[in-house]
Amino acid sequence: MTSLTAILVDAVGGPRQGVPRAWMTALRRALPGQAVAAVAAQFEHGLLPDCLTPMSAGPIDEQLQRIAGLRPFELVDSIAEILPDSPPASWNSALRNPARWLANYATVLTAAWRVYRPIWAASTQLREREIERIGRASVTGSLDVALSALARRTTYTGNGVLHLPDSHPYQSHLADRPLLLVPLVAGTRASIFNLDDPTQAWIGYPVPGVHQNTPAPPPGDVLTLVLGPIRATLLRGLTAPMTMGHLARLAALSPSQATYHCTQLAEAGLLERRRTGQSVQVHRTSRGEAVLNLLT
Repeated sequence: MTSLTAILVDAVGGPRQGVPRAWMTALRRALPGQAVAAVAAQFEHGLLPDCLTPMSAGPIDEQLQRIAGLRPFELVDSIAEILPDSPPASWNSALRNPARWLANYATVLTAAWRVYRPIWAASTQLREREIERIGRASVTGSLDVALSALARRTTYTGNGVLHLPDSHPYQSHLADRPLLLVPLVAGTRASIFNLDDPTQAWIGYPVPGVHQNTPAPPPGDVLTLVLGPIRATLLRGLTAPMTMGHLARLAALSPSQATYHCTQLAEAGLLERRRTGQSVQVHRTSRGEAVLNLLT
């Protein structure tokens, strides 16, 4: 449901999620115009009540039925929880007639699911591979490495702080809550999360390779599974200190691409830059060496 919601946000004019044009064209053709017009304003800032973004491992058809069965007061209460003192003005129409709004929303979701269902089904292997990647990172103690490569719009600072894109930024502390990572089969900029549930926090992020048909890593190549092929190549390639230009050529990257990926590896504490004379050399850190040995 989180992936479907992320795609729908893009389709009805909310914050761009980087959804492929072919998907977007098919989706917009299938959506009922009158129902879309009735709910589009609520997606403008990408701020949705918790009751509309359920976190469930159940079949999407069942989740759609649950949303269709929401009672008006549940929507009103959930809207009030977004900003208790002043609910967003974009939700005024929903507050005036929550029953009608819910009916229109369920209609739009159902139409979107008819288009999205084959895309979701075709992504099964990719989603299973991503679950394995995060699982391997967790059991090998390198989950922070995976977090540093979670998505282009997120940043992991290496001290337990993960920065997420949000039009209404705020701080949230996990405390004793579990963190669930939810791979999204949506756009390259897809981002949907809930950090306010007192029982758990969850973050949706673009599943790697969803639009590139990225091949699975060779059996046993856990480093590539956890870091991805580019960052695994960079970390392996640093057998000795080298310049960013040398490293870019080694991995067949442009200088800007190499800088981006090395910055993410540095944030995870796997490499560092040191100035030597007139040049800057990139080195593997002791932690980088440890992760390389552990996952190779």
